[in-house]
Parts: sequence; C-alpha cells; structure tokens
Amino acid sequence: MIDEDFANLQKITYTSALGKDWTEILKTVGVTDRNKRLYVYSLALHTATDVFAHNTFNPATSKMIDHSENPITKVAYADDPNFISNRFACAKAMASIVIGHIKSFTPGSIEDFYTVANTAYDDLNRPFYMDKFNGKAQLVDSAYYTSHHTVFDLISTKK
Repeated sequence: MIDEDFANLQKITYTSALGKDWTEILKTVGVTDRNKRLYVYSLALHTATDVFAHNTFNPATSKMIDHSENPITKVAYADDPNFISNRFACAKAMASIVIGHIKSFTPGSIEDFYTVANTAYDDLNRPFYMDKFNGKAQLVDSAYYTSHHTVFDLISTKK
C-alpha cells in the first residue's frame, strides 16, 4: 500500500494529480496554488499515518496486520484503532507532526518518523513491529539513519 501511495504522489503535476485534472479534484474549493498544496499535504498525511495501519506486524503471529475482519468487532484489523492500540497512538502522533508541517508550509522528513518511534512507540512492550522499516529509513537518509539507527532498528524487529 505504501509503495502505491508513493508512486501516486510522484504523478502530481502542475495541471493534474493522480490522473485527474485539478479542476475536477478541487471543483468545490477552487484551483489555487494553496489548495493544491493542501491537497498534496492531505495525501502525505494519509500516507504517513497509514504506515502504522498497513505496514505493521503482529509479533504474536509474525504476520502483517491486514484487512481481514476481526470476528469479534467486525472491523478490519488494520483499521481497528483498538487492535494493538499503540499503532493508533503512533498514527495520532504522526498526524500531529504532519499537521504542524501543513500549518507552517514546511516539509516533512525521516526525522518525523524517528520522533514517533522514539516518543509514541511503546518500546518497552513492543506491541507491533515494522519489518524492514530500518532499511527504508536508511534508503531515505543514510546519514540520519546511521546516527539514529537504534530507534529505527528497535521498531523494525520482533521482540
């Protein structure tokens, strides 16, 4: 899911996004540079928070948390904020960071993921892990990863 979202972000141009003309996407609010930026930030917000729903693994089963339905709650495991609730806490922390970037029109960075992993993630109990997340962080910014690898490695491995 995350790779698809990233590929879609790369399809954004001055005249269109995700294969649709800006006039269609922003028809109710108007096509302005500000509205385009807000739309792109909303995509980034969705993608950054979805990491904690769709890129996490349950250490009890070593399986990715997916959209299979929880028979008790009738909600997909990945979309259930109560299923391994620390995922939701991390997503909320990430949303807060991204909204801060939106308000100040500043770019996000790998540091945002580090901040969530270092503050909101329950590193004592390690209720979920994000397989190979450390490798992805290293690809984004190898120097930053090298100086912060302990936190990235912790959230990336099964307890």
